[in-house]
Amino acid sequence: MKKIVKIFFVLLFLIAQNLHAQNNKTVVKKNNITKDLNKIETAKIKVLTIGVNQQKDTIVKFVKTDSIAENDSIVRKVEPIDIAKEVVTVTDTLYPEKNAKVLDGNNIQPKLKVTEDSVFYSKYNKSAVFADSIRNANKHWLDSTLSSLPKKKPVIIHEDDEIEIFVSGGGLYGGVNPKLFDRLTIHQSGLAHREFKTKLQGEQIEEKKLSREELRQLAQFIIDMGFFEFNKMYDCQAQNLNCRSRMKSDPEPVPLTVSVAIGARRNKIYVTFFAPKIEGNYVNYPINLEKIVAAIYAVATQ
Repeated sequence: MKKIVKIFFVLLFLIAQNLHAQNNKTVVKKNNITKDLNKIETAKIKVLTIGVNQQKDTIVKFVKTDSIAENDSIVRKVEPIDIAKEVVTVTDTLYPEKNAKVLDGNNIQPKLKVTEDSVFYSKYNKSAVFADSIRNANKHWLDSTLSSLPKKKPVIIHEDDEIEIFVSGGGLYGGVNPKLFDRLTIHQSGLAHREFKTKLQGEQIEEKKLSREELRQLAQFIIDMGFFEFNKMYDCQAQNLNCRSRMKSDPEPVPLTVSVAIGARRNKIYVTFFAPKIEGNYVNYPINLEKIVAAIYAVATQ
């Protein structure tokens, strides 16, 4: 019985030693795999950091391509580019001349034929073609957008169209002999009737007869200046403090009223501040309004 017990303990001891040896082998194997992986990573880092100690005036790039295996990749060396030695070829796509010129430093070599193997074609032409395609695409978009907008048709004055023009006010109320009012009316018949009153001279009347052609030309000028597209009112904007302050100071501005009727077209505008020869445009009226008023007074009074 004692022998059987001894044999049993011996077997247990042998089994325990065998298990311990297998565990040691597994640990050693894992340590070896870890060392191999560390070697691979170290090799990659060395490859990717090559060229750090190169000369400063030399440009070296390393490009990592798609991996071939699971843990491997290819590193390709890019040759440095010396800009001073670059040769730029000017082709007939950029200039209308048929014979291109090569610019190399300060030397110009005319009549050099450009081929698809030239430096310009290989390095620059693709970018030029891409830029042209963008410009053309935007041009087509712009042309299509402009074509979709409503086109402004020219306005033609017919012989039987009635023409009436009225101007009142404008300027500043100040000075030694200020105007109390100034009204100018041009009737369909061509009669230009102006009446105004000053503080010292009193009320005055001026009249002039315009021909039909003069009246028609004046009306056409008013149309061409865009009078019928003007707003009804031009006044100080809420955020324009300078304009509001000026309206309360002297000399007092005299509001301007302009009314024009040509055939079925009619427009009447009111401008709270209009003194172009004296002060600036506080109310942001169209600059063509000054030309229209000047033309009306020039035709009707001179």
